Amino acid sequence: MTEYKALTEFYPTPPELIARMLNGTDLNEVKTILEPSAGKGDIALFVALAMYRIANDNYLWGRCYVKENLTKEETQKKIIEDMMTHDLNDPDHYHLKYLEDIDCIELDPTLRTILQSKECRVVDDDFLKFSGEKHYDLIIMNPPFSNGDEHLIHALDIAERTGSRIVCLLNAETIRNPYTNLRKELLKRLENLGADYEYVQDAFKKSERKTDVEIVIVRVDVPSPFARRSRIWEELDEAQEEEFEAPENVQELVTGDVCLQAVQMYKKELEAGRRLIAEYLALKPYLTSSFETEETPSYQKGCTLILQTDSKHGGLDWNDFVASVRYKYWYELLHKPAFLGNLTSNVRDEYFSDIKEFAKREFSLSNIYKVKIEILKRTAQGIEDKIVDIFEELSYKNSMESQGNIHLFSGWKSNSAFRINPKVVVPWMGCWDSAFNKFRYETYSYNRNLFSLLSDIEKCLDFLDGGENDNDRDIATWLRHYESEQQTKKLHFKYFDIDVFKKGTVHIRFTDLNALKKLNIYGCLHKGWLPPTYGKKAYSAMDEESRAVVDGFEGEESYVETFAEPSRWIIAPEKNILMIGA
Repeated sequence: MTEYKALTEFYPTPPELIARMLNGTDLNEVKTILEPSAGKGDIALFVALAMYRIANDNYLWGRCYVKENLTKEETQKKIIEDMMTHDLNDPDHYHLKYLEDIDCIELDPTLRTILQSKECRVVDDDFLKFSGEKHYDLIIMNPPFSNGDEHLIHALDIAERTGSRIVCLLNAETIRNPYTNLRKELLKRLENLGADYEYVQDAFKKSERKTDVEIVIVRVDVPSPFARRSRIWEELDEAQEEEFEAPENVQELVTGDVCLQAVQMYKKELEAGRRLIAEYLALKPYLTSSFETEETPSYQKGCTLILQTDSKHGGLDWNDFVASVRYKYWYELLHKPAFLGNLTSNVRDEYFSDIKEFAKREFSLSNIYKVKIEILKRTAQGIEDKIVDIFEELSYKNSMESQGNIHLFSGWKSNSAFRINPKVVVPWMGCWDSAFNKFRYETYSYNRNLFSLLSDIEKCLDFLDGGENDNDRDIATWLRHYESEQQTKKLHFKYFDIDVFKKGTVHIRFTDLNALKKLNIYGCLHKGWLPPTYGKKAYSAMDEESRAVVDGFEGEESYVETFAEPSRWIIAPEKNILMIGA
Protein backbone atom coordinates (compact mmCIF):
# COMPACT_ATOMS: atom_id res chain seq x y z
CA MET A 1 0.00 0.00 0.00
CA THR A 2 3.05 2.32 0.19
CA GLU A 3 2.55 3.51 -3.40
CA TYR A 4 -1.02 4.60 -2.51
CA LYS A 5 -0.23 6.68 0.61
CA ALA A 6 -0.31 9.93 -1.31
CA LEU A 7 -3.81 9.06 -2.56
CA THR A 8 -5.66 10.16 0.54
CA GLU A 9 -9.12 9.27 -0.84
CA PHE A 10 -8.24 5.96 -2.46
CA TYR A 11 -10.04 3.13 -0.67
CA PRO A 12 -10.04 -0.10 -2.69
CA THR A 13 -13.48 -1.74 -2.57
CA PRO A 14 -13.41 -5.09 -0.69
CA PRO A 15 -14.97 -8.13 -2.47
CA GLU A 16 -17.73 -8.58 0.13
CA LEU A 17 -18.86 -5.01 -0.45
CA ILE A 18 -18.79 -5.37 -4.25
CA ALA A 19 -20.95 -8.49 -3.96
CA ARG A 20 -23.38 -6.50 -1.82
CA MET A 21 -23.40 -3.68 -4.37
CA LEU A 22 -24.49 -6.17 -7.06
CA ASN A 23 -27.58 -7.28 -5.13
CA GLY A 24 -30.65 -6.55 -7.24
CA THR A 25 -28.71 -6.23 -10.49
CA ASP A 26 -29.34 -9.01 -13.02
CA LEU A 27 -25.92 -9.45 -14.63
CA ASN A 28 -27.49 -11.62 -17.34
CA GLU A 29 -29.12 -8.43 -18.64
CA VAL A 30 -25.92 -6.34 -18.43
CA LYS A 31 -23.78 -5.98 -21.55
CA THR A 32 -21.90 -2.68 -21.16
CA ILE A 33 -20.47 -1.26 -17.91
CA LEU A 34 -18.76 1.96 -16.83
CA GLU A 35 -16.60 2.19 -13.70
CA PRO A 36 -15.64 5.80 -12.94
CA SER A 37 -12.77 6.25 -10.44
CA ALA A 38 -11.74 2.66 -11.15
CA GLY A 39 -8.69 2.68 -8.88
CA LYS A 40 -6.69 -0.49 -9.44
CA GLY A 41 -9.62 -2.37 -10.96
CA ASP A 42 -11.11 -4.23 -7.99
CA ILE A 43 -14.71 -3.61 -9.03
CA ALA A 44 -14.10 -4.12 -12.77
CA LEU A 45 -12.27 -7.43 -12.29
CA PHE A 46 -14.83 -8.70 -9.74
CA VAL A 47 -17.77 -7.86 -12.03
CA ALA A 48 -16.04 -9.45 -15.05
CA LEU A 49 -15.48 -12.66 -13.12
CA ALA A 50 -19.05 -12.63 -11.80
CA MET A 51 -20.44 -12.17 -15.32
CA TYR A 52 -18.31 -15.07 -16.54
CA ARG A 53 -19.42 -17.37 -13.73
CA ILE A 54 -23.10 -16.46 -14.05
CA ALA A 55 -23.01 -17.05 -17.82
CA ASN A 56 -21.14 -20.37 -17.59
CA ASP A 57 -21.81 -22.06 -14.24
CA ASN A 58 -24.42 -24.53 -15.48
CA TYR A 59 -24.00 -26.74 -12.40
CA LEU A 60 -25.03 -24.07 -9.92
CA TRP A 61 -27.81 -22.79 -12.20
CA GLY A 62 -29.19 -26.32 -12.40
CA ARG A 63 -28.88 -26.93 -8.66
CA CYS A 64 -30.20 -23.57 -7.43
CA TYR A 65 -32.58 -22.33 -10.11
CA VAL A 66 -34.08 -25.65 -11.21
CA LYS A 67 -33.80 -28.12 -8.31
CA GLU A 68 -33.94 -25.76 -5.33
CA ASN A 69 -36.46 -23.51 -7.12
CA LEU A 70 -34.59 -20.32 -6.19
CA THR A 71 -35.23 -17.05 -8.02
CA LYS A 72 -32.72 -15.74 -10.57
CA GLU A 73 -31.56 -13.12 -8.05
CA GLU A 74 -31.07 -15.75 -5.32
CA THR A 75 -29.21 -18.01 -7.76
CA GLN A 76 -26.92 -15.14 -8.80
CA LYS A 77 -26.08 -14.46 -5.14
CA LYS A 78 -25.25 -18.16 -4.61
CA ILE A 79 -22.93 -18.16 -7.63
CA ILE A 80 -21.14 -15.01 -6.47
CA GLU A 81 -20.76 -16.45 -2.95
CA ASP A 82 -19.28 -19.62 -4.42
CA MET A 83 -17.01 -17.52 -6.65
CA MET A 84 -15.66 -15.58 -3.67
CA THR A 85 -14.77 -18.86 -1.96
CA HIS A 86 -12.93 -20.45 -4.87
CA ASP A 87 -11.98 -18.04 -7.65
CA LEU A 88 -10.93 -14.61 -6.41
CA ASN A 89 -7.28 -15.40 -5.69
CA ASP A 90 -6.65 -17.57 -8.72
CA PRO A 91 -9.30 -17.04 -11.43
CA ASP A 92 -8.87 -18.62 -14.85
CA HIS A 93 -8.19 -16.30 -17.76
CA TYR A 94 -11.50 -16.90 -19.55
CA HIS A 95 -13.25 -14.19 -17.53
CA LEU A 96 -10.99 -11.54 -19.08
CA LYS A 97 -13.15 -11.42 -22.21
CA TYR A 98 -15.89 -9.84 -20.08
CA LEU A 99 -13.51 -6.92 -19.38
CA GLU A 100 -14.08 -5.99 -23.02
CA ASP A 101 -17.54 -4.77 -21.96
CA ILE A 102 -16.21 -2.64 -19.07
CA ASP A 103 -14.93 0.93 -19.59
CA CYS A 104 -12.74 2.31 -16.79
CA ILE A 105 -11.87 5.93 -15.89
CA GLU A 106 -9.10 6.85 -13.47
CA LEU A 107 -7.52 10.21 -12.68
CA ASP A 108 -4.28 9.00 -11.09
CA PRO A 109 -1.57 8.00 -13.65
CA THR A 110 -0.11 5.28 -11.40
CA LEU A 111 -3.48 3.60 -10.99
CA ARG A 112 -4.14 3.93 -14.74
CA THR A 113 -0.92 2.02 -15.41
CA ILE A 114 -2.02 -0.72 -12.99
CA LEU A 115 -5.42 -0.92 -14.71
CA GLN A 116 -3.84 -1.32 -18.12
CA SER A 117 -1.47 -4.00 -16.82
CA LYS A 118 -4.55 -5.98 -15.73
CA GLU A 119 -6.06 -5.65 -19.24
CA CYS A 120 -8.72 -3.18 -18.06
CA ARG A 121 -9.78 -0.73 -20.78
CA VAL A 122 -9.14 2.87 -19.67
CA VAL A 123 -11.22 5.27 -21.77
CA ASP A 124 -10.55 8.57 -19.98
CA ASP A 125 -8.85 10.10 -16.97
CA ASP A 126 -11.22 12.68 -15.46
CA PHE A 127 -14.75 11.40 -14.97
CA LEU A 128 -16.16 14.85 -14.21
CA LYS A 129 -15.11 15.93 -17.72
CA PHE A 130 -16.18 12.68 -19.37
CA SER A 131 -18.83 13.23 -22.07
CA GLY A 132 -20.30 9.74 -21.95
CA GLU A 133 -22.04 9.45 -25.33
CA LYS A 134 -21.92 5.64 -25.18
CA HIS A 135 -24.79 3.70 -23.59
CA TYR A 136 -24.00 1.73 -20.43
CA ASP A 137 -26.35 -0.84 -18.91
CA LEU A 138 -24.61 -0.44 -15.55
CA ILE A 139 -22.56 2.37 -13.99
CA ILE A 140 -20.94 1.01 -10.82
CA MET A 141 -18.74 3.34 -8.80
CA ASN A 142 -16.85 4.04 -5.58
CA PRO A 143 -16.00 7.75 -6.00
CA PRO A 144 -13.97 9.89 -3.56
CA PHE A 145 -15.92 10.46 -0.34
CA SER A 146 -15.25 14.22 -0.41
CA ASN A 147 -17.10 14.93 -3.66
CA GLY A 148 -19.10 11.77 -4.22
CA ASP A 149 -22.21 13.92 -4.68
CA GLU A 150 -20.63 15.64 -7.68
CA HIS A 151 -19.62 12.29 -9.21
CA LEU A 152 -23.08 10.78 -8.76
CA ILE A 153 -24.78 13.84 -10.28
CA HIS A 154 -22.50 13.54 -13.31
CA ALA A 155 -23.32 9.82 -13.54
CA LEU A 156 -27.04 10.71 -13.52
CA ASP A 157 -26.44 13.21 -16.34
CA ILE A 158 -24.75 10.49 -18.41
CA ALA A 159 -27.43 7.91 -17.64
CA GLU A 160 -30.28 10.22 -18.62
CA ARG A 161 -29.04 10.33 -22.22
CA THR A 162 -29.67 6.63 -22.92
CA GLY A 163 -30.88 5.12 -19.63
CA SER A 164 -28.83 3.04 -17.17
CA ARG A 165 -28.70 1.41 -13.75
CA ILE A 166 -26.38 3.17 -11.31
CA VAL A 167 -24.88 1.59 -8.19
CA CYS A 168 -22.78 4.03 -6.17
CA LEU A 169 -20.96 4.03 -2.82
CA LEU A 170 -21.19 7.30 -0.91
CA ASN A 171 -20.35 8.60 2.51
CA ALA A 172 -23.65 8.12 4.36
CA GLU A 173 -23.62 11.80 5.38
CA THR A 174 -24.05 12.78 1.74
CA ILE A 175 -27.62 11.45 1.89
CA ARG A 176 -28.37 11.89 5.59
CA ASN A 177 -27.16 15.47 5.83
CA PRO A 178 -27.89 17.36 2.59
CA TYR A 179 -26.68 20.72 3.85
CA THR A 180 -25.26 21.97 0.52
CA ASN A 181 -27.22 22.97 -2.57
CA LEU A 182 -25.43 20.23 -4.53
CA ARG A 183 -26.52 17.55 -2.07
CA LYS A 184 -30.07 18.90 -2.07
CA GLU A 185 -30.15 18.73 -5.86
CA LEU A 186 -28.79 15.18 -5.77
CA LEU A 187 -31.33 14.05 -3.19
CA LYS A 188 -34.22 15.54 -5.16
CA ARG A 189 -33.14 13.82 -8.38
CA LEU A 190 -32.67 10.49 -6.61
CA GLU A 191 -36.09 10.73 -4.97
CA ASN A 192 -37.74 11.53 -8.31
CA LEU A 193 -36.14 8.38 -9.77
CA GLY A 194 -37.17 6.19 -6.82
CA ALA A 195 -33.61 5.43 -5.67
CA ASP A 196 -32.94 2.74 -3.08
CA TYR A 197 -30.53 3.31 -0.16
CA GLU A 198 -28.69 0.64 1.83
CA TYR A 199 -26.62 1.90 4.77
CA VAL A 200 -23.60 -0.20 5.74
CA GLN A 201 -21.52 0.12 8.91
CA ASP A 202 -17.83 -0.92 8.99
CA ALA A 203 -17.77 -1.65 5.27
CA PHE A 204 -14.03 -0.82 5.05
CA LYS A 205 -12.97 -1.98 8.53
CA LYS A 206 -11.24 -5.12 7.24
CA SER A 207 -10.37 -3.85 3.77
CA GLU A 208 -7.00 -3.26 2.16
CA ARG A 209 -7.16 0.34 3.32
CA LYS A 210 -9.24 0.78 6.44
CA THR A 211 -11.72 3.46 7.47
CA ASP A 212 -14.66 3.48 9.87
CA VAL A 213 -16.75 5.81 7.70
CA GLU A 214 -20.36 4.64 7.39
CA ILE A 215 -21.30 4.32 3.75
CA VAL A 216 -24.51 4.07 1.79
CA ILE A 217 -25.08 2.00 -1.35
CA VAL A 218 -27.28 4.00 -3.73
CA ARG A 219 -29.12 2.01 -6.39
CA VAL A 220 -31.14 3.86 -9.00
CA ASP A 221 -32.59 2.93 -12.39
CA VAL A 222 -32.62 5.81 -14.85
CA PRO A 223 -35.21 5.15 -17.60
CA SER A 224 -34.20 5.28 -21.23
CA PRO A 225 -35.42 8.33 -23.15
CA PHE A 226 -35.86 6.01 -26.13
CA ALA A 227 -38.82 4.44 -24.32
CA ARG A 228 -40.78 7.71 -24.31
CA ARG A 229 -43.73 8.21 -26.65
CA SER A 230 -42.92 8.92 -30.25
CA ARG A 231 -43.68 12.38 -31.61
CA ILE A 232 -45.07 10.74 -34.77
CA TRP A 233 -47.34 8.49 -32.67
CA GLU A 234 -48.56 11.41 -30.59
CA GLU A 235 -49.43 13.35 -33.74
CA LEU A 236 -51.38 10.38 -35.06
CA ASP A 237 -53.19 10.11 -31.71
CA GLU A 238 -54.25 13.71 -32.03
CA ALA A 239 -55.49 13.26 -35.58
CA GLN A 240 -59.18 12.74 -36.10
CA GLU A 241 -60.17 9.06 -36.12
CA GLU A 242 -61.14 7.74 -39.54
CA GLU A 243 -64.78 6.78 -39.93
CA PHE A 244 -65.55 3.20 -40.91
CA GLU A 245 -68.76 1.88 -42.39
CA ALA A 246 -69.34 -1.71 -41.43
CA PRO A 247 -70.58 -3.94 -44.27
CA GLU A 248 -74.01 -5.46 -43.89
CA ASN A 249 -74.15 -8.25 -41.26
CA VAL A 250 -70.64 -7.49 -39.99
CA GLN A 251 -71.89 -6.70 -36.50
CA GLU A 252 -73.62 -10.06 -36.43
CA LEU A 253 -70.50 -12.08 -37.26
CA VAL A 254 -67.58 -9.95 -36.08
CA THR A 255 -67.02 -8.41 -32.65
CA GLY A 256 -67.40 -4.81 -33.80
CA ASP A 257 -65.31 -2.95 -31.23
CA VAL A 258 -62.39 -5.37 -31.39
CA CYS A 259 -62.25 -5.44 -35.19
CA LEU A 260 -62.82 -1.72 -35.60
CA GLN A 261 -59.99 -0.96 -33.15
CA ALA A 262 -57.72 -3.46 -34.89
CA VAL A 263 -58.33 -1.91 -38.31
CA GLN A 264 -57.76 1.58 -36.92
CA MET A 265 -54.50 0.48 -35.25
CA TYR A 266 -53.40 -1.22 -38.48
CA LYS A 267 -53.87 1.98 -40.48
CA LYS A 268 -52.24 4.03 -37.73
CA GLU A 269 -49.20 1.72 -37.65
CA LEU A 270 -48.81 1.89 -41.43
CA GLU A 271 -48.94 5.69 -41.34
CA ALA A 272 -46.37 5.78 -38.52
CA GLY A 273 -44.10 3.51 -40.55
CA ARG A 274 -44.54 5.66 -43.64
CA ARG A 275 -43.52 8.79 -41.74
CA LEU A 276 -40.56 7.05 -40.10
CA ILE A 277 -39.26 5.72 -43.42
CA ALA A 278 -39.68 9.14 -45.04
CA GLU A 279 -37.79 10.84 -42.18
CA TYR A 280 -35.03 8.22 -42.28
CA LEU A 281 -34.55 8.59 -46.03
CA ALA A 282 -34.37 12.38 -45.60
CA LEU A 283 -31.72 12.06 -42.85
CA LYS A 284 -29.74 9.26 -44.50
CA PRO A 285 -27.46 11.56 -46.58
CA TYR A 286 -26.28 13.23 -43.35
CA LEU A 287 -25.56 10.00 -41.41
CA THR A 288 -22.73 8.77 -43.62
CA SER A 289 -20.09 6.25 -42.60
CA SER A 290 -17.34 8.44 -44.09
CA PHE A 291 -16.77 12.04 -45.25
CA GLU A 292 -18.05 11.40 -48.74
CA THR A 293 -17.08 13.35 -51.83
CA GLU A 294 -17.78 12.76 -55.47
CA GLU A 295 -14.56 10.73 -55.62
CA THR A 296 -15.52 8.43 -52.71
CA PRO A 297 -15.74 4.81 -53.99
CA SER A 298 -19.23 3.33 -53.75
CA TYR A 299 -18.05 0.54 -51.45
CA GLN A 300 -17.07 3.17 -48.84
CA LYS A 301 -20.40 4.93 -48.99
CA GLY A 302 -23.08 4.05 -46.53
CA CYS A 303 -25.17 5.12 -43.57
CA THR A 304 -24.16 4.63 -39.93
CA LEU A 305 -27.78 4.02 -38.95
CA ILE A 306 -29.67 1.23 -40.70
CA LEU A 307 -33.44 0.94 -41.01
CA GLN A 308 -34.58 -2.19 -42.78
CA THR A 309 -37.78 -4.03 -43.56
CA ASP A 310 -36.22 -7.10 -45.19
CA SER A 311 -34.40 -9.09 -42.50
CA LYS A 312 -32.86 -11.48 -45.05
CA HIS A 313 -31.30 -8.96 -47.42
CA GLY A 314 -31.22 -5.84 -45.24
CA GLY A 315 -33.32 -3.77 -47.64
CA LEU A 316 -35.82 -1.02 -46.97
CA ASP A 317 -38.98 -1.61 -48.97
CA TRP A 318 -42.42 -0.17 -48.30
CA ASN A 319 -44.23 -3.25 -49.61
CA ASP A 320 -42.20 -5.49 -47.28
CA PHE A 321 -43.25 -3.31 -44.37
CA VAL A 322 -46.93 -3.38 -45.36
CA ALA A 323 -46.84 -7.17 -45.77
CA SER A 324 -45.27 -7.74 -42.34
CA VAL A 325 -47.70 -5.42 -40.55
CA ARG A 326 -50.68 -6.92 -42.38
CA TYR A 327 -49.58 -10.45 -41.50
CA LYS A 328 -49.21 -9.48 -37.82
CA TYR A 329 -52.74 -8.10 -37.62
CA TRP A 330 -54.33 -10.99 -39.47
CA TYR A 331 -52.42 -13.51 -37.36
CA GLU A 332 -53.35 -11.89 -34.04
CA LEU A 333 -56.98 -11.32 -34.94
CA LEU A 334 -57.57 -14.76 -36.41
CA HIS A 335 -56.11 -16.44 -33.32
CA LYS A 336 -58.66 -14.81 -31.06
CA PRO A 337 -61.32 -17.13 -29.57
CA ALA A 338 -64.04 -15.19 -31.41
CA PHE A 339 -62.64 -16.61 -34.65
CA LEU A 340 -61.15 -19.99 -33.70
CA GLY A 341 -62.93 -20.88 -30.49
CA ASN A 342 -65.55 -23.05 -32.18
CA LEU A 343 -63.28 -24.84 -34.64
CA THR A 344 -62.67 -28.52 -34.03
CA SER A 345 -59.09 -29.80 -34.20
CA ASN A 346 -59.39 -31.20 -37.74
CA VAL A 347 -60.73 -27.90 -39.15
CA ARG A 348 -58.23 -25.85 -37.11
CA ASP A 349 -55.27 -27.82 -38.50
CA GLU A 350 -56.50 -27.23 -42.05
CA TYR A 351 -57.12 -23.55 -41.32
CA PHE A 352 -53.65 -22.94 -39.86
CA SER A 353 -52.05 -24.23 -43.05
CA ASP A 354 -53.88 -21.51 -45.00
CA ILE A 355 -53.30 -18.54 -42.71
CA LYS A 356 -50.57 -17.05 -44.93
CA GLU A 357 -53.05 -16.91 -47.78
CA PHE A 358 -55.57 -15.06 -45.59
CA ALA A 359 -52.83 -12.60 -44.61
CA LYS A 360 -52.24 -11.55 -48.23
CA ARG A 361 -55.57 -9.72 -48.21
CA GLU A 362 -55.94 -6.11 -47.13
CA PHE A 363 -56.77 -5.83 -43.44
CA SER A 364 -60.20 -4.21 -43.55
CA LEU A 365 -63.60 -4.74 -41.95
CA SER A 366 -65.09 -6.07 -45.17
CA ASN A 367 -62.27 -8.61 -45.57
CA ILE A 368 -62.51 -9.61 -41.92
CA TYR A 369 -66.19 -10.30 -42.55
CA LYS A 370 -65.39 -12.39 -45.64
CA VAL A 371 -62.72 -14.42 -43.84
CA LYS A 372 -65.08 -15.05 -40.93
CA ILE A 373 -67.70 -16.34 -43.39
CA GLU A 374 -65.10 -18.61 -44.98
CA ILE A 375 -64.12 -19.99 -41.59
CA LEU A 376 -67.74 -20.61 -40.64
CA LYS A 377 -68.43 -22.33 -43.95
CA ARG A 378 -65.36 -24.47 -43.51
CA THR A 379 -66.53 -25.28 -39.99
CA ALA A 380 -69.96 -26.31 -41.26
CA GLN A 381 -68.37 -28.47 -43.97
CA GLY A 382 -65.94 -30.11 -41.56
CA ILE A 383 -68.20 -30.51 -38.56
CA GLU A 384 -69.85 -33.64 -39.96
CA ASP A 385 -66.53 -35.51 -40.13
CA LYS A 386 -65.60 -34.53 -36.60
CA ILE A 387 -69.00 -35.46 -35.15
CA VAL A 388 -68.74 -38.87 -36.81
CA ASP A 389 -65.17 -39.22 -35.51
CA ILE A 390 -66.36 -38.43 -31.98
CA PHE A 391 -69.29 -40.82 -32.37
CA GLU A 392 -66.90 -43.59 -33.38
CA GLU A 393 -64.31 -42.57 -30.76
CA LEU A 394 -66.84 -42.96 -27.95
CA SER A 395 -68.47 -46.09 -29.33
CA TYR A 396 -67.06 -49.03 -31.21
CA LYS A 397 -63.42 -47.86 -31.39
CA ASN A 398 -63.30 -48.46 -27.65
CA SER A 399 -65.83 -51.27 -27.44
CA MET A 400 -63.06 -53.89 -27.17
CA GLU A 401 -61.89 -52.22 -23.95
CA SER A 402 -65.37 -51.56 -22.60
CA GLN A 403 -68.51 -53.25 -23.91
CA GLY A 404 -70.48 -50.88 -21.68
CA ASN A 405 -69.72 -47.93 -23.94
CA ILE A 406 -72.47 -48.81 -26.38
CA HIS A 407 -76.05 -50.02 -26.59
CA LEU A 408 -76.48 -52.55 -29.40
CA PHE A 409 -79.64 -52.68 -31.49
CA SER A 410 -80.68 -54.21 -34.80
CA GLY A 411 -80.15 -51.38 -37.23
CA TRP A 412 -81.81 -50.74 -40.55
CA LYS A 413 -80.44 -53.36 -42.98
CA SER A 414 -77.66 -54.07 -40.42
CA ASN A 415 -77.08 -56.38 -37.48
CA SER A 416 -74.25 -54.31 -35.94
CA ALA A 417 -75.90 -51.01 -35.04
CA PHE A 418 -75.27 -49.22 -31.75
CA ARG A 419 -75.57 -45.93 -29.90
CA ILE A 420 -73.36 -44.36 -27.24
CA ASN A 421 -74.34 -45.04 -23.62
CA PRO A 422 -74.43 -42.25 -21.02
CA LYS A 423 -71.22 -43.67 -19.49
CA VAL A 424 -68.15 -44.19 -21.70
CA VAL A 425 -64.69 -45.51 -20.84
CA VAL A 426 -61.85 -44.02 -22.92
CA PRO A 427 -58.57 -45.98 -22.58
CA TRP A 428 -54.95 -44.86 -22.81
CA MET A 429 -55.33 -41.17 -22.07
CA GLY A 430 -52.13 -41.23 -20.00
CA CYS A 431 -52.88 -38.35 -17.61
CA TRP A 432 -50.64 -39.70 -14.85
CA ASP A 433 -47.13 -38.24 -15.04
CA SER A 434 -44.97 -40.75 -13.18
CA ALA A 435 -41.85 -38.56 -13.50
CA PHE A 436 -43.46 -35.85 -11.34
CA ASN A 437 -45.82 -38.19 -9.45
CA LYS A 438 -48.93 -36.16 -10.31
CA PHE A 439 -51.88 -35.95 -12.68
CA ARG A 440 -51.50 -33.53 -15.57
CA TYR A 441 -54.62 -32.80 -17.55
CA GLU A 442 -54.25 -29.88 -19.92
CA THR A 443 -51.17 -30.60 -22.07
CA TYR A 444 -49.41 -33.76 -20.86
CA SER A 445 -49.95 -37.00 -22.75
CA TYR A 446 -47.87 -39.91 -23.91
CA ASN A 447 -50.70 -41.11 -26.15
CA ARG A 448 -53.54 -38.67 -26.56
CA ASN A 449 -54.35 -35.25 -25.22
CA LEU A 450 -57.25 -35.08 -22.78
CA PHE A 451 -57.83 -31.37 -23.39
CA SER A 452 -58.06 -31.89 -27.15
CA LEU A 453 -60.50 -34.79 -26.82
CA LEU A 454 -62.80 -33.02 -24.36
CA SER A 455 -62.70 -29.81 -26.41
CA ASP A 456 -63.69 -31.63 -29.59
CA ILE A 457 -66.55 -33.42 -27.81
CA GLU A 458 -67.83 -30.14 -26.41
CA LYS A 459 -67.58 -28.29 -29.75
CA CYS A 460 -69.49 -31.03 -31.53
CA LEU A 461 -72.16 -31.03 -28.84
CA ASP A 462 -72.29 -27.23 -28.95
CA PHE A 463 -73.07 -27.47 -32.67
CA LEU A 464 -75.73 -30.14 -32.15
CA ASP A 465 -77.19 -28.55 -29.02
CA GLY A 466 -78.13 -25.29 -30.72
CA GLY A 467 -77.68 -23.20 -27.58
CA GLU A 468 -80.06 -25.14 -25.29
CA ASN A 469 -77.32 -25.71 -22.72
CA ASP A 470 -76.19 -22.26 -21.56
CA ASN A 471 -73.84 -23.55 -18.85
CA ASP A 472 -70.47 -21.86 -19.38
CA ARG A 473 -67.56 -23.94 -18.05
CA ASP A 474 -64.40 -23.32 -20.08
CA ILE A 475 -62.56 -26.63 -20.42
CA ALA A 476 -59.03 -25.19 -20.29
CA THR A 477 -59.77 -23.09 -17.19
CA TRP A 478 -61.39 -25.95 -15.30
CA LEU A 479 -58.75 -28.49 -16.30
CA ARG A 480 -56.10 -26.17 -14.87
CA HIS A 481 -58.17 -25.85 -11.69
CA TYR A 482 -58.70 -29.59 -11.32
CA GLU A 483 -55.01 -30.24 -12.02
CA SER A 484 -53.92 -27.72 -9.38
CA GLU A 485 -56.22 -29.44 -6.87
CA GLN A 486 -55.21 -32.92 -8.14
CA GLN A 487 -58.92 -33.77 -8.27
CA THR A 488 -59.59 -37.06 -10.07
CA LYS A 489 -63.30 -37.71 -9.49
CA LYS A 490 -66.36 -35.79 -10.71
CA LEU A 491 -64.56 -33.28 -12.87
CA HIS A 492 -67.56 -31.28 -14.00
CA PHE A 493 -67.90 -29.74 -17.47
CA LYS A 494 -70.69 -28.38 -19.65
CA TYR A 495 -72.13 -31.63 -21.02
CA PHE A 496 -70.40 -34.31 -18.96
CA ASP A 497 -68.45 -35.24 -15.84
CA ILE A 498 -65.26 -37.30 -15.95
CA ASP A 499 -63.22 -39.51 -13.62
CA VAL A 500 -59.49 -39.97 -14.24
CA PHE A 501 -57.46 -43.04 -13.25
CA LYS A 502 -53.73 -43.73 -12.91
CA LYS A 503 -54.00 -46.80 -15.14
CA GLY A 504 -54.73 -44.48 -18.06
CA THR A 505 -58.50 -44.66 -18.47
CA VAL A 506 -60.96 -41.78 -18.35
CA HIS A 507 -64.63 -42.37 -17.54
CA ILE A 508 -67.02 -39.91 -19.19
CA ARG A 509 -70.58 -39.61 -17.79
CA PHE A 510 -72.90 -37.49 -19.93
CA THR A 511 -75.00 -35.17 -17.78
CA ASP A 512 -76.84 -33.54 -20.71
CA LEU A 513 -78.79 -36.49 -22.11
CA ASN A 514 -80.56 -34.33 -24.72
CA ALA A 515 -77.21 -33.41 -26.30
CA LEU A 516 -76.14 -37.09 -26.19
CA LYS A 517 -79.39 -38.05 -27.91
CA LYS A 518 -78.68 -35.59 -30.74
CA LEU A 519 -75.17 -37.02 -31.12
CA ASN A 520 -76.54 -40.56 -31.34
CA ILE A 521 -79.18 -39.57 -33.89
CA TYR A 522 -76.56 -37.76 -35.98
CA GLY A 523 -74.10 -40.66 -35.88
CA CYS A 524 -76.64 -43.38 -36.56
CA LEU A 525 -78.23 -41.47 -39.45
CA HIS A 526 -74.79 -40.97 -40.96
CA LYS A 527 -74.09 -44.69 -40.64
CA GLY A 528 -77.44 -45.56 -42.23
CA TRP A 529 -78.61 -47.50 -39.19
CA LEU A 530 -81.95 -45.70 -38.83
CA PRO A 531 -84.90 -46.04 -41.22
CA PRO A 532 -85.12 -43.57 -44.15
CA THR A 533 -88.44 -42.42 -42.69
CA TYR A 534 -86.85 -41.57 -39.31
CA GLY A 535 -88.18 -38.19 -38.18
CA LYS A 536 -90.40 -37.96 -41.23
CA LYS A 537 -93.18 -40.40 -40.27
CA ALA A 538 -95.07 -40.80 -37.03
CA TYR A 539 -94.31 -43.94 -35.08
CA SER A 540 -97.77 -45.35 -35.78
CA ALA A 541 -97.36 -44.73 -39.52
CA MET A 542 -94.06 -46.66 -39.75
CA ASP A 543 -93.90 -50.23 -41.02
CA GLU A 544 -93.16 -53.01 -38.56
CA GLU A 545 -89.46 -53.29 -39.47
CA SER A 546 -88.89 -49.54 -38.99
CA ARG A 547 -90.69 -49.57 -35.63
CA ALA A 548 -88.48 -52.47 -34.50
CA VAL A 549 -85.33 -50.46 -35.30
CA VAL A 550 -86.70 -47.39 -33.48
CA ASP A 551 -87.66 -49.54 -30.47
CA GLY A 552 -84.10 -50.87 -30.25
CA PHE A 553 -82.55 -47.47 -30.75
CA GLU A 554 -84.56 -45.26 -28.37
CA GLY A 555 -88.10 -46.56 -27.80
CA GLU A 556 -91.51 -45.23 -28.81
CA GLU A 557 -91.76 -42.51 -26.15
CA SER A 558 -88.43 -40.90 -27.11
CA TYR A 559 -89.22 -41.13 -30.83
CA VAL A 560 -92.58 -39.40 -30.37
CA GLU A 561 -90.63 -36.50 -28.85
CA THR A 562 -88.20 -36.55 -31.80
CA PHE A 563 -90.98 -36.60 -34.40
CA ALA A 564 -92.79 -33.73 -32.68
CA GLU A 565 -89.73 -31.45 -33.07
CA PRO A 566 -87.52 -32.90 -35.84
CA SER A 567 -85.62 -29.61 -36.36
CA ARG A 568 -84.55 -29.73 -32.72
CA TRP A 569 -83.29 -33.31 -32.70
CA ILE A 570 -82.09 -33.94 -36.27
CA ILE A 571 -79.23 -31.60 -37.14
CA ALA A 572 -77.91 -31.12 -40.68
CA PRO A 573 -74.21 -30.16 -41.12
CA GLU A 574 -75.14 -27.11 -43.16
CA LYS A 575 -77.32 -25.81 -40.33
CA ASN A 576 -77.40 -22.01 -39.88
CA ILE A 577 -73.72 -21.05 -39.88
CA LEU A 578 -74.43 -17.93 -37.87
CA MET A 579 -75.04 -20.24 -34.91
CA ILE A 580 -71.41 -21.42 -35.07
CA GLY A 581 -70.13 -17.90 -34.72
CA ALA A 582 -72.45 -17.03 -31.88
